[in-house]
Amino acid sequence: MADTDWTCLLLLALIFCVFKVHSQTTSTEVEALGLLATEIQRDANNHLILSAGKEQKLLIVGRNFKNDSEVAFTLKRLNRGESCEDHGEISKKFAISIDGLNVSNTGVSNIQLDHITAENEYFYVCIKHIEGKDISWIHQGDGVYLKFSWTQSGFDVTRSDRVDNNCEVRKIK
Repeated sequence: MADTDWTCLLLLALIFCVFKVHSQTTSTEVEALGLLATEIQRDANNHLILSAGKEQKLLIVGRNFKNDSEVAFTLKRLNRGESCEDHGEISKKFAISIDGLNVSNTGVSNIQLDHITAENEYFYVCIKHIEGKDISWIHQGDGVYLKFSWTQSGFDVTRSDRVDNNCEVRKIK
């Protein structure tokens, strides 16, 4: 009888652990940025370059985007998961459109920023994180596809890549 009790107890513990792991909410994360345009500009280090003076349609690729997802930007280089607000100013916030889906891995945000970046200065992504009634802005790191510069129109770039009409973003090698 004791063996049966232990077996039931272990089975219940296993079931509890499985439900606990799968019930946790996955936070929103950004893995890469692209630009929905006919021409994409990148600098010598393969970072995205956006032109000032006009609204840009930014493609955001990641995990768990929802209807209330928002993105903001900071000039501070931090590690993924650090608070953007604790380390300086963040830009105005921009909604992420996911085309009416409940949850998506891609979204589009129309952005326009006032600050022109200097050489080797980049904007980094901050994503809105909601936990209960608390809202925070979480830095997404400094990966090559997670930062961009914002320059004057007509900036001489060293590389450019084209996007076809299906808006497929191709990785530059």
